[in-house]
Amino acid sequence: MNKFWRLLVFLLIIFSTTTYNTAISDSVIKTLTVDLPGYLSNPVINPMTKKMYISYGTLTTNDCGGACAQQVKPLGLVAIDLQSGKIIRKFKSKKSGSLAINPNTNKIYLDTGSKKLLVLNGENGKLVSTITLTREIPMGENPSKDEEAAQISGSFAIDLNKNLIYLTNYHSGTIAVINGTENEVISNIKVSSRPSTLALNPNTNKLYVGYGLKDEITIIDTLSNSIVGTIDIYNGDSSIQPSSLAVDTSSNRLYVQTNYRDNYLFSVDLSTENLVNKIEGLPPFINYINVNSNTNKIYASISLSEESEKTDKVLIILDTKNNQEIKSFLKGEIGTSREFSITIDSSTNLIYYFTDDKKIVVIDGNNN
Repeated sequence: MNKFWRLLVFLLIIFSTTTYNTAISDSVIKTLTVDLPGYLSNPVINPMTKKMYISYGTLTTNDCGGACAQQVKPLGLVAIDLQSGKIIRKFKSKKSGSLAINPNTNKIYLDTGSKKLLVLNGENGKLVSTITLTREIPMGENPSKDEEAAQISGSFAIDLNKNLIYLTNYHSGTIAVINGTENEVISNIKVSSRPSTLALNPNTNKLYVGYGLKDEITIIDTLSNSIVGTIDIYNGDSSIQPSSLAVDTSSNRLYVQTNYRDNYLFSVDLSTENLVNKIEGLPPFINYINVNSNTNKIYASISLSEESEKTDKVLIILDTKNNQEIKSFLKGEIGTSREFSITIDSSTNLIYYFTDDKKIVVIDGNNN
């Protein structure tokens, strides 16, 4: 055998035994550090422009009309490049709050909890419009101080196909329906007291409303903007309050993270509107959930505290087809996080997990 064939055989052996470094499903790709003061919150992504928008501020504790809760004292709003994690724009607005974005129009919606909803251009950060909300804010002996303390930013849901924006009005007990083309409120749907979280299934034209102090979910038909049903959430011995909702459009199931005691996670079959089950085997104190219907995965972040059971799990990935755990991440791997800590780029299936020390952990959510 001449030298050429010997070399060829040698190379074939090498290539056949080499392990290549390919992307592994549900693994950490990289970690980005965001250089901002205070606390990062309410991240949203425009998958078309590959930009992320984040509110930031300092944590304060306010009396929220009967419920004491931590809120973010506004410092500002920034745009971040998804590839590098670098800040590419600081918005002139010194306000922060809950955020939503319509990638089709590149409009950002910023709710600070006041009676004005700000609409911003995602490209240049300029104010596009200010939408007046019919929003009651409780007053006390010191109206100026009490109004600021009682302001609670709402929860958003956006119908991208119809360019309609839905926003909770906590104290008013209503859901504002906003025309994204005209930048105006076209309806206020009266629901129960203190709506706090929304989830939309655009395929069935149903909007689901959860409440901070009520153990039920209201179903709204978005074609008529009317209430068409109620889902009772009850664990057999005590009432529980939905804290965050997420819809898996592929299976037509609603996932409900509760705000009672151990922060349970439930799944609801939306075809029958019946509670399927409490998902067993999860640590307590789930603080936020998000679903990727492209991959049939649900992501649940865990708050670690002295009251919780001894667990180092801070992020759990579940299969929505069977509600079984696929993978979990430990505190030492990716760090701890507060609420609103998971956002998803549906165009790439990349997951962005926000930590308390202002890092963004990027996870490959694709199925291999």
